Amino acid sequence: MTGMMWIIFFFIVVILLVITKILFDRNKKKFVTVIVVLFIVVLVVFFGLEGENRWYNYHYGIMIEPTALQEYELYLPLAFSSDVGVHPVMDELQVEGENVQVDIYNTVHGSALRIRGSGEVEIYSEMVKGKTTFFGDPMEYPEDFKLDMLDHSGSGVDHHWLFVNISEGTSIRITLNAACEKGYSSGKMISMPWEEEGLWPAYTIETAIDKNGWHTVPAVIGNETAS
Repeated sequence: MTGMMWIIFFFIVVILLVITKILFDRNKKKFVTVIVVLFIVVLVVFFGLEGENRWYNYHYGIMIEPTALQEYELYLPLAFSSDVGVHPVMDELQVEGENVQVDIYNTVHGSALRIRGSGEVEIYSEMVKGKTTFFGDPMEYPEDFKLDMLDHSGSGVDHHWLFVNISEGTSIRITLNAACEKGYSSGKMISMPWEEEGLWPAYTIETAIDKNGWHTVPAVIGNETAS
């Protein structure tokens, strides 16, 4: 229980006790009974009510930094779910940059985010939600996701395909971060905030490329646990 909740709890108890004493002195037995019942209800709520908290934060972000202000075209791995295909986190992409076109494109290696531009570009999307439930159904988690256009995996690193088309004599730096963070906790109201447990995979691609065509690049996988 947080400090504020303890203050509220003791404040309610004190008020009920004061009211009970006043009513008892005035021989208001019926009202005293009501107050006692309310006191019992407060105890049951704080010490007996079971609750559950769930939250998630899915995010996907790309940073593109070319060495020259020349037009380029990229096919980069997007967030993907084996159950639904392209993950819903890709539905609300925020794009910062001039003369940039972004769309989803099917390639021979899988689904890609196609980006056509001529300068620095930043792309970001996030899905965040949390819910504490005491009655009713708990919040459902969205689909898990991974990066598409996978070539092979090994030793905590996935290798993904990407395509680059840039002007001769230039290079482009690409940074891609994607993570699926989920948390869960449960307990009685008196013990809030509950101890949280969570597990999430995080994918990080950092590469600089100066040749056109298809390339395989490593995505470092970080699995973190919160408890």
